[in-house]
Amino acid sequence: LYKLKKELEKSNNSPLINTINQVIKKVYLNQYTATFVGHFSAGKSTLINLLLEQDILPSSPVPTTSNTAIVSVAKEDEIIANLTQQQYTKLKSYNDVKQMNRQNVDVESIEINFPSNKFNLGFTFQDTPGVDSNVATHQSSTEQFMYTSNLLFYTVDYNHVQSALNFKFMKRINEAGIPIVFVINQIDKHNEEEITFETFKSRVEKSIKDWDIKLQDTYYVSKFDHPQNEIDKLSNFLVFMDQHRESTEDYVNRTIQFITDAQYTYIQNEMQSILDTLQINEDQFEEAYIQFQQNLEVSAEAQLLNDSNQLFNYLKQKRKDILDNAYIMTYDMRESLRNYLESMATDFKVNGLFNKKKKKEEEQIKRLNEATTQLQEKVNQQIRQPLREDMSFLTRFINKHAVNEKNTKSRL
Repeated sequence: LYKLKKELEKSNNSPLINTINQVIKKVYLNQYTATFVGHFSAGKSTLINLLLEQDILPSSPVPTTSNTAIVSVAKEDEIIANLTQQQYTKLKSYNDVKQMNRQNVDVESIEINFPSNKFNLGFTFQDTPGVDSNVATHQSSTEQFMYTSNLLFYTVDYNHVQSALNFKFMKRINEAGIPIVFVINQIDKHNEEEITFETFKSRVEKSIKDWDIKLQDTYYVSKFDHPQNEIDKLSNFLVFMDQHRESTEDYVNRTIQFITDAQYTYIQNEMQSILDTLQINEDQFEEAYIQFQQNLEVSAEAQLLNDSNQLFNYLKQKRKDILDNAYIMTYDMRESLRNYLESMATDFKVNGLFNKKKKKEEEQIKRLNEATTQLQEKVNQQIRQPLREDMSFLTRFINKHAVNEKNTKSRL
């Protein structure tokens, strides 16, 4: 995940970077996450309280900028406001959240940790804002936290089941590989005199089939007593899933695949946008990019040549960089110098019975020449050649200037 994050950060795909940050945090905290997504006023917060069997969330939407609440089973009670730039602050109550809103503090989400006798440590409910929101921060918040889900509970009000938005959204979740549970809430609004409940259910099932939505299950629930209420069944399902959690490895593999595919699509769209702006085809991009780089270099060179101080500092820094990075004393260079120094020792001897002094001097000169030649090659390779390459633009300018001057004089 960290390697993938580093790759994502090379792009400007901020939503996906925010998503992988939440995924890494979830894995680190060893959370099993059930996310409730749906329309505004679909009763998600009330439903979560019923399933927790505790009044954790306020009955109205969480009063934060992003309206995302993360409710996790922990050893101790705690409320944390997650702010921008990876910052957070601990709170005493929701009144503190309201106060932060009045002060226009940008709150990304609220974490609520609490002990539970029903669920195991790390079991987490996420209450996201409405998918029908026209507020950009609400939509981005839903997207950011949605992909941390082990299970996603798409929750709709009884009167809005057949909205195309529901099925389009669930179709996207299917493509992301997140298991979906369809929760139809507030069935107490049903009027048996208008339509039988069985007919209502059959229409829901037909729409699911027509849209080819893959669901883990469907539940019809209400906070009030109702003959068709499946709130207890849903509660038992959650307890079962808590006891039989998706493994971290399976979740990570699934999420990495989704994020990789999403980033690939993002890069393709960005690439197409660039091609459209340049008004070229894909097979012309490489040539256009080379031309762009050349123009960029010429532009930078022209700026340097028009400012003597800047040119002097540039050349000085380049020379310093080349000298600092030059690797002259390689192993073979050190060996050549060592051989030469050995020949200069007073106890150095050469083979043979005659002319030993002359042979010794010849061997010393030979070794000196070898070391000098090798050193010269190193200097040429590590210093002179890089200097020539860096000064090439200056040479081009001088030559071009000389040619232009010659042409001008010939015309005169």
